[in-house]
Amino acid sequence: MSGKDADGVSVALTQIAAADKAMIAPGDVSKVIVEGCPDGRNIWTYIIDPYQGTAIQLPSTEGVMSLDWEKKEIVAASYGYDDDGRYSVNKAYSLDGKFLREVGGKVRE
Repeated sequence: MSGKDADGVSVALTQIAAADKAMIAPGDVSKVIVEGCPDGRNIWTYIIDPYQGTAIQLPSTEGVMSLDWEKKEIVAASYGYDDDGRYSVNKAYSLDGKFLREVGGKVRE
């Protein structure tokens, strides 16, 4: 799952390898956002609808940075590398896992 402006992808609930943190989805209390770190490095983010038995994995690798209840959005971070080294970037997603926009620019560690 890669790509600059990628949407989330549907995954089976049994494919969620780790769940370390959970929060209510902004604007839809029937959905839960779950983060997990299955490999000791990347923090995967999932939008789970327990009533439908579905999950969407967001293409982020650093977890949720914020929830916007007014816009009903999830802002999650990912890291990447370029000629200047490692950077992080925040991206906004809808509750359906659709990429909406980049929030800010590259942030260096």
